[in-house]
Amino acid sequence: MPYSGIIPRTYVLQPGMVLFLGALGRIDFLKGEESAWFSVVASNNIPVHITRLEKADSIYESHAGKTLLGVPIGDEERMKKFPPLVPQDIELDGIGTLEAVADIKFSSAGWIAVTAHSNDRIHLRAYIPAGIGLMVEKPPLLPFIVGVKGERIKKSAAYKLKKQLPFVQNITTHKKNANVADLLK
Repeated sequence: MPYSGIIPRTYVLQPGMVLFLGALGRIDFLKGEESAWFSVVASNNIPVHITRLEKADSIYESHAGKTLLGVPIGDEERMKKFPPLVPQDIELDGIGTLEAVADIKFSSAGWIAVTAHSNDRIHLRAYIPAGIGLMVEKPPLLPFIVGVKGERIKKSAAYKLKKQLPFVQNITTHKKNANVADLLK
């Protein structure tokens, strides 16, 4: 359960890359013509780790239950009892770089909004413990969430969060052009 507001985290992946949502799930970007954006909406206490497909299995085996993948945390004995990650293949047709095509929901952990280039068919493989609780939602809950990403962090797949104007400041900025009551409708 998050202790503060959830801040979406956006990553750009190319085919052959993997996004881990802690040790609770993973998405492999198997095929696509261009890069795609993955906006994670989950507790900021759940670490996100990006790696190459060829390293993903060994990273999971070495780091599940430890700091790098974080959740769940436990010793080797506890992790032996944790259900194995089971894959499900997903194919999505991109609708443009400004709008997510679907949400991949990880039961009780959060979701990842996927944004892909228009006319780009992407093939993903999502993993979740015991294969239970993975859902693909179309249309996505927040279709324009990719728009809250800021500048790309140098030498990283991650983006900074774009600083949003406070609601009151948005009203006063637009006050010159519109009646405040119209803005609140």
